[in-house]
Amino acid sequence: MYPDQSYITPPQGLDAFGPWFNEIFRVWGARWGTWVLMTLVYFSIIAAPILVLFAVFGSVAALHTGSSGAVFAGMIPLFILVYLAIFAVSFLLMPGFLVAALKQLRGQEISVGDLFSGTRHAGAFFVIGLCVALGMLGCVIGVYVTMAFFYLAFPLVVDREMSIGDALSTSWNVVKQNFWLYLLFAFVVNLLASAGSWACYIGILASFPWMFIGQAIAYERTFNPAEQPYANYPTQPPPPPYMPPPPYNPPTIDTPPPPEA
Repeated sequence: MYPDQSYITPPQGLDAFGPWFNEIFRVWGARWGTWVLMTLVYFSIIAAPILVLFAVFGSVAALHTGSSGAVFAGMIPLFILVYLAIFAVSFLLMPGFLVAALKQLRGQEISVGDLFSGTRHAGAFFVIGLCVALGMLGCVIGVYVTMAFFYLAFPLVVDREMSIGDALSTSWNVVKQNFWLYLLFAFVVNLLASAGSWACYIGILASFPWMFIGQAIAYERTFNPAEQPYANYPTQPPPPPYMPPPPYNPPTIDTPPPPEA
C-alpha cells in the first residue's frame, strides 16, 4: 500500500497527451502480431457460447412444431445464463491485456498466454467498472468523469496488488491534480479503440488492445516519470570507468661522492 500520494506529481497541462498517444502505436506496432492474436483469442472465447446458443436455438426451433416465438420464450433463462457467463469471462480475461502492456513497456517479452495471467483480478475489475458506470447517474457526461478519475485504478490493482478501495482513492488523488489530461486521453483512446468495430468488426482486432496499452502508458508515465522516453532533458554520458592512479615512484637524486681525505 502507498498511503501517501503527495510525492506523485502527474504531468501538468496537456503536453503529455501527444507523447502518450504516439507511444500507443509504437508499443502496439512493435508486437502487433501478438496483440492481434491475443485479441482474436479473447473474442473467440467470448463468441463461442453465443454461437453455440444460437445453434441450439435453431435446432430446437426446427424440431418444434409450434411458433419460434414460443421456443424463444422458453429459452430466455438460458440466454440470460449464457450472457452472464460471457460477462464474467470478459472480466476474467481483460486484466491480462494490462499485464501484457505493462510487461512490454518494461522491455519484457509478451505472449498470448499473458491473456490468462490476470484472472485473479476479475472481481476488482468488475467493482471498479461498476464504479465507473455509476457516472451514468449523472447523465452520459458523468461516466466520462468517473472514467477519468478511476482511470489509473485498474493498473494499480494489476501492478501493485492494491485493494479496490486503495486503488480507487489513489487514482482519484493523482488524477485530480490534472483532471483534463486524463479525461481527454481516456476519452480519445477509448473512442479509437472502439472505432475498429466500424470496419465490419474486423478492425477491432487491431484497435481493441489500444485501450489497455493507453491505460498502461498513462499509469507508467505517471508513477515512473523518470522512465519517460520523451523526457526533455539532455542525456548525460556515463562517467568513464575508474582507473587507479599509477604507483608513485619518488625521483632519485644523485648525491656527489664524499670528498677524499
